[in-house]
Amino acid sequence: MNYHRGGGDIMLPGENKTRKQLISELAALRRRVAELAASEAEYKQVEDALRESKEVFEKTFTSQRDAIFILDAKSPPTIMDCNPAAIEMFGYARQEMLGHTTAFLHLDEAALRKFQEYLYPAIEKRGFFHLPEFAMKRRDGAVFATEHTVVPLKDQQGKRIGWVSVIRDITESKQAEEGLQAEKNKLHSVIDAIEYGLSIQDTDYNIIYQNEPLRIIFGDHVGEKCYRVYEGEEKICDGCPVEKAFRDGKPHTSERRVIIPSGEVTFWENTANPIRDARGEIVSCLEIARNITERKQAEKALQESEEKYRGLVSNVKLGVFRSTPGPAGIFLEVNPAMEEITGYSRKELLRMNVSDLYVQPEEREVVLEEIASATGKKTRELRFKKKDGTEIVVSDTKVAVRDDGNIIYFDGILEDITERKRAEEEEKRLQQELLISGRLASIGELAAGVAHEINNPLTGVLGFSQRLLRKSTDEEFTRDLGIIYSEAQRVARVVQNLLTFARRREPTKQYSNINDILQKTLELRGYELQTSNIEVVTDFATNLPGIMVDFYQIQEVFLNIILNAEQAMNEAHGGGKLIIKTREIKDYVRISFADDGCGIPPEQLVKVFDPFFTTRAEKGGTGLGLSACHGIVTEHGGRIYVKSKPEKGATFFVELPLSPIETTFVRGCL
Repeated sequence: MNYHRGGGDIMLPGENKTRKQLISELAALRRRVAELAASEAEYKQVEDALRESKEVFEKTFTSQRDAIFILDAKSPPTIMDCNPAAIEMFGYARQEMLGHTTAFLHLDEAALRKFQEYLYPAIEKRGFFHLPEFAMKRRDGAVFATEHTVVPLKDQQGKRIGWVSVIRDITESKQAEEGLQAEKNKLHSVIDAIEYGLSIQDTDYNIIYQNEPLRIIFGDHVGEKCYRVYEGEEKICDGCPVEKAFRDGKPHTSERRVIIPSGEVTFWENTANPIRDARGEIVSCLEIARNITERKQAEKALQESEEKYRGLVSNVKLGVFRSTPGPAGIFLEVNPAMEEITGYSRKELLRMNVSDLYVQPEEREVVLEEIASATGKKTRELRFKKKDGTEIVVSDTKVAVRDDGNIIYFDGILEDITERKRAEEEEKRLQQELLISGRLASIGELAAGVAHEINNPLTGVLGFSQRLLRKSTDEEFTRDLGIIYSEAQRVARVVQNLLTFARRREPTKQYSNINDILQKTLELRGYELQTSNIEVVTDFATNLPGIMVDFYQIQEVFLNIILNAEQAMNEAHGGGKLIIKTREIKDYVRISFADDGCGIPPEQLVKVFDPFFTTRAEKGGTGLGLSACHGIVTEHGGRIYVKSKPEKGATFFVELPLSPIETTFVRGCL
C-alpha cells in the first residue's frame, strides 16, 4: 500500500474506499508494526543467549584439562582452534598449530593412517569415535599414551562442517594401572600358593574369581553360579555362608559335606566375608574354603577314643581329674568318682580351683614343685575337705603333662584313704596300747611285789625314827633324824603309788557330766593356777550327754594332766595359757588340754605313758602319774593320747565313750 503524509492528513489512493475499509487497513498496519517490534525484542533475546552460550563455551573450552582441537571439514582436516590444555600437553604454541593438520602430533605416517582407518568407520557406525589408548608425541619427541575421542561438528541442517577432537593424557593412570595389575598378579600368585581355596562371588552369586587350589579340585567355573558348582543345587541354600554374608553384611562360617568331582566325600569349612566399595555398599563376597576332611576324621577317631576312655574312667572308683598348672589350678575334667569323693557336683568342680579342696591351700605349692621337678608320677597323702566340711585323707597321684618342656596340665588320680588311715591309726594305737598294757602288767606285778617287800622294813624305819625324834634332845641329832624320817615318808608315798598303780579294783561308775568334773577339778587348783600366772580358757560344749564314769578316778586323770601342764609352763616361761575344750564327737566325748609350755620332743612322745618315765626325776617326779591316767581311761573303755611339737606346747586328749563299755580287767592295766 502506498501512502504519503501531506497537510497533516493521510492521503489514501483511490477515492472509492469506504471508511470501514480504511479503519480495517489501519488496524492491520498497527498489528504489523507490533509484530516488527516483537521480532526485534526476540532477536535481541536470541543474541543475548548466543553471547552467553559463547561465554560458557569459551570458559569450558579454556578450563578443560583435556586437550581440545577444533578441526575443519577438509581432508585431511586442519586445526582451526585449540584450548590451553592442548598447548601445555603437546608443547607447541597456539599459532604453531593453527592451520596445520594433526599429522605432526602422531608418531609417524603409519600411525596416522591407522588412526584414520579406525576413525571414519566408527563415525559412520556410531556417530563418534573413541580410542581407549593411542600413542602420540610432544614437540620434544616424547611419546605418551592418550585416550582419544572425536565427534563430528554439524550445522543446523545436519551437514558436517568440522570435527571436535578431545585428547586425554593417560600416562599416570596407565602407570597406576600397570602397577595395580602387577600387584594384582603378585596377589594372585600368593593366593594361588596358599593351601586354602578362595573364590569371589558377585551379588548374583556368580563366581568371578577362583584361586589355583580351588580350580584343581573343582575345575575352572568362573562365570557360573557358586551354588551349582559347589553344592549341586539350583538355588542358593538358606544356610549358605555367602547368602548370610550378603544378608547380614558380616562374616559367616559353616561346615558342609561336599562330594567333589572325583566322587570323594569331603568336609569343608567355608567362611564368607562381604566386600564393600568406597561408598560402603556390598558389591561382592570373598569365600575362604578349608578342606577339613582329615580333621573331621581325626575328630571322629578322637571322639571314639574319648568315649572309650570316658567309659573306663567313669566306671573306675578312683577319682580321676585334669587340672591347669599353677598354685590355684582349675579343674578341666573330672570323673563321677571325684563327685562322690568330694561331695561336689561335676559342674561345681569345674568352677573350682584344686586348692579349694586342700585343708591347707599353701600345701599345693609344695606338691606342684615336687611334681614339676619329678620325671614321672608323684604320690602324696593330703588332707582334703569335702563340700560338707568333713576332712578326709586322700592319696593324690599326679603327673605333669608337658609340651616342649612346658607343663600344659596335670593328670591326677585321687583315692579316699580316710578309713584305711583310720584303721591303720587304730591298729597302731591298739598295738601301742597292747604294748603299754603288757608293760604295765609286768610292772604292776613287779610293783606289787616290791611294794610289799619294801613296806615292812619301811614301817620299822618310820616307826623307830619317829620314836627317836620324840626322845632326842640333841639339836644336830634331831635334824638328822628328821631327814631320815622325811625321806622315809617319801619312800612310803612311792610305795603307796606303786600299790595304787597295781591295785585290782573295779571303778565305781555313775552318770556324770564331764563339764562338772572339769569345773570341780579347776576349783581344786584355782589358787595354784592363779599364783603361777597361768590363764585358764575353757570352751565347754553345751548339752553334753552324761556318761558312765568313776567321778574320782576321772578327776584324778584331769588333775594329773593339769599339774603336768602347770609344771611345763612354769619351767618354760613362768606362766602361760591353758585351753580346755570339750566336744561330742560321734560316739564319744573328747576333752583336750592345750598348754603353751616347752612341748615334748618326738623321741619322748612314745614314752610319756610308760611307768617310771619322767623328765623331772631330780625334782621328785616318780613317772607314775600318766601311767595311772592311762590305766584309768583304758579301764573306762576310752583312750588317752598326746600331740606336741618342741617349743610349741603340748595337747593331751582324753576320749570317753558315751555308753558304758564292759571291760575285762587286765592285771596292771588300771
